[in-house]
Amino acid sequence: DEVGRMALHFINAKGDYEVSENKQEYARKRVLELVEEELSSSGIKRSAENGNLYDRLMIHLTYLINRLQTNQQDETSLINMEEFVKSDYPQAYQIGQAIYDVIEKELDIDLSRSERVYLVIHIQRLLK
Repeated sequence: DEVGRMALHFINAKGDYEVSENKQEYARKRVLELVEEELSSSGIKRSAENGNLYDRLMIHLTYLINRLQTNQQDETSLINMEEFVKSDYPQAYQIGQAIYDVIEKELDIDLSRSERVYLVIHIQRLLK
């Protein structure tokens, strides 16, 4: 019975997605996996204490990737804040820069510097 149900799911799903959507979905998942690896190597792992903040970061990243894949970047200028977060939160800035680099490399997209500031702020919350 279970095999039959699974087969029906495959049949129903066939043709629902275009190839480009599958590539975008793969890219999104790959970026999120790489980000989680980067966070983990920096000592940041999801736990009961930081679960809410960690989830907020991952949601932000998911929406960021979706916006980037549809060519919609945040145009808010946070350039003035960048120097502040860089000097006041050096560890969060370093992790944010690594994540920023991963996203640019994997999606082959130039990110705005404002997006890096958003990442650093989310990461700093996790480091507290």
